[in-house]
Amino acid sequence: MEEMKNILIQLKETMDTNNSNTNKKLDNIQECLTPLKLQVEFLNKKVDIFDKNNRRKNLIVHGLQAVENGTKSQHDLENEITNLFNQKLQMTDFTKHEIDFVRRMGTSNDVTPAIPGPRPVIVGLTTERRKHEILRNSNKLKNTKIYIHQDLTEQAREERKQLVKQMKEERARGNFVVIRKNKLVSDDDKSNKTKRALSESPNDKIAFKRPLFQSNLTDYISQNTSHSSNFPKNGE
Repeated sequence: MEEMKNILIQLKETMDTNNSNTNKKLDNIQECLTPLKLQVEFLNKKVDIFDKNNRRKNLIVHGLQAVENGTKSQHDLENEITNLFNQKLQMTDFTKHEIDFVRRMGTSNDVTPAIPGPRPVIVGLTTERRKHEILRNSNKLKNTKIYIHQDLTEQAREERKQLVKQMKEERARGNFVVIRKNKLVSDDDKSNKTKRALSESPNDKIAFKRPLFQSNLTDYISQNTSHSSNFPKNGE
């Protein structure tokens, strides 16, 4: 019995020693992984910055019809984009020399494309200023099937999606907000007008105007009556 007890004690000591050694090894591994994790995060940020810089002069055009056989040359696409900006956006001074590159996204043999309809066209411009000008004029495409937006990274697209959702919620509450530089910005003047419009009913407006009209009419009658009393009567 005593011998069995000693064996168990030795086994426990051995297990404790092994556990201690294992924990030390895990701690060492963790110490090695920590700087690697920081380095990966740093590299991911660098890649994201690099990706954003590559996209900052780019636009994506949706709804631009493709030819039936799908064989449209680079030159044809450049002319089509130039005509779109000249005619639809009324930017008559835009020339194809301001286009760095243009190409269809995806492949022509996609059976189930991510976006239905014609494949989007990515347009790289020579200046960022022109890109912003095109985006400002893109509201002229409102009644067409063509729309233009920035070439955003996957992370930026997700952030923009959340901002659009928040913007709709705020506007539903009567707060006029817009998205500027990836932030929600409030326009106080428009918010106040919206709140006043919601708080006033048509009956309130009519009730407000009627006493004003009655008061003016009363004053008018009173003034004319007083003037007419100053005229000489017949026989005087």
